[in-house]
Amino acid sequence: MPEKREKVLIVDDDRFIRMVLGEALSSWGYETFEASTVAEALQQFSIEDPPFVLLDIDLPDGSGIDVLNDIKEQDAETIAVMITGNVDVGNTVTRLHRKTHTP
Repeated sequence: MPEKREKVLIVDDDRFIRMVLGEALSSWGYETFEASTVAEALQQFSIEDPPFVLLDIDLPDGSGIDVLNDIKEQDAETIAVMITGNVDVGNTVTRLHRKTHTP
């Protein structure tokens, strides 16, 4: 019987980024799933229930930060790594902090 592979959801609006990350993770033995929008990410997460998510902050139909919050509500144990092509990391981190720490 084949060994069960860990699942990783890759969420990025850039097809090339998804492809490169997917190929790298597959070569390391992970089973990957992709999404390019908030809606696709939430749908894939609900279907596949991956323990790991690579999540772009800026998506065409919303924020990856909102996806992160929804994912954590569904499964607080999910490990999410936030990624961004935004060169102004300071503003991105500040925005992330504000969104995840508001009452």
